[in-house]
Amino acid sequence: MQYFFINHSQTHKDELGDGYLWSPKTKSNGESHWSYNNMKKVKPGDIVFSFAETEVKAIGYATSEAYTAPKPVGFSEIWDQSGWKIDVDFERINHPFRLKEDLYEFRHMLPVKYSPISLNNGNGNQGCYLANISSDFADYLIKKSDFIFEIESADVTSLSIENRATEKLGTVRQRVGQSEFRKRLLNMHDRRCQLTGTSIPELLRASHIKPWSDSVGTERLDPHNGLLLASHVDALFDKGLITFTSEGNILFARNDIEEFFDCNQIPKKLSNFSIQSQKYMKHHNNKIFHIDS
Repeated sequence: MQYFFINHSQTHKDELGDGYLWSPKTKSNGESHWSYNNMKKVKPGDIVFSFAETEVKAIGYATSEAYTAPKPVGFSEIWDQSGWKIDVDFERINHPFRLKEDLYEFRHMLPVKYSPISLNNGNGNQGCYLANISSDFADYLIKKSDFIFEIESADVTSLSIENRATEKLGTVRQRVGQSEFRKRLLNMHDRRCQLTGTSIPELLRASHIKPWSDSVGTERLDPHNGLLLASHVDALFDKGLITFTSEGNILFARNDIEEFFDCNQIPKKLSNFSIQSQKYMKHHNNKIFHIDS
């Protein structure tokens, strides 16, 4: 996983709102530019920090590599009509924060060359659109944001100092990625639980079939590696107390759970269960589901 810092001023509302980065491929005179070249280094899963109007405003999760795309409406007329675009799932920080006043705290984490922040005054580097940043600086930015309070995958205090930054950043990646994953599942299943049919948003859970921690690459955002379930069904599925066959029929780990389904007349077969989901369900059958003796 890599970490990037983007300086965008007039364009940030469009880029954050619509979920993308866009840059020309070269400077207006046709020469190559290191910052634009960085667009080609971004890979799905990389973390992007958004900096605009002197504040860090959002953290994003890249969902594509750079690809050629037309210049968005309203971008500078001096740029070519075609450039690099990257799809990013941004999540806004509840309390955007300034960096200038705290330059002394992180100055040593910035590169001497190609820094996104001026080493002299802490302002954004006007010659930089997108820059690679170190994991140390990324960890510092997360500590300054409210994302630091979202750690659920591990007890960070039990980790070694060397591993704490990795754990925090991994959790941010999971949190932002889960947001994109949920959107895809909601769209795929018409915002309804695949078992109960409920459409109450507060009850719907986007559940990975093959857990995030066991998944790699595109598996983590693949909507076929997911079920859209009501919260009580999701809790049972997540704990391995129910699972489903390749046809989408339910299997129970305990008799009392099956009795609960019968008493409440909960359906026992998934709707809209895809062929692509079957390979993930085999993992759940073999690794997660367990019949209590």
